[in-house]
Amino acid sequence: MTSTTSPQLESMVPIQENKIILILSFTILLVVMNTTMFNVALPSIIIDFSLNSSTASWLVSGYSIMFAIASLAFSRLSDFIPISRLLFFGLSILGIASIIGFFSNHFLLLLGTRNLDLIKKPSETIKCKMLIKTCMSVKI
Repeated sequence: MTSTTSPQLESMVPIQENKIILILSFTILLVVMNTTMFNVALPSIIIDFSLNSSTASWLVSGYSIMFAIASLAFSRLSDFIPISRLLFFGLSILGIASIIGFFSNHFLLLLGTRNLDLIKKPSETIKCKMLIKTCMSVKI
């Protein structure tokens, strides 16, 4: 069976896939770096808010727990709500939570805004899944 696609089109596909892989890799790097940077800042947060280490560890643990819950919720919501709306919602909440978190003077407010901040992360994950699904053809 012969292929009807032109050689130029076939040569463009790997370049597009390479760009997608590069974008996805960079996105994953940012997600991991976000958690790592917060771990680096934890000693300063402990001093600034006069916390013990077990209380401050809730910033990291709560983030991981809420990320898992939000990922499941956003995956299910993406079946019913357009991804552009989910992404807009995630970006809006991220902006609001970042501003409130920047000015927070209380630990519980910081913890709440940190957990609200992660709502954008599952929307990025869903966007990446849809990008893979629509742009990359998987050959089995």
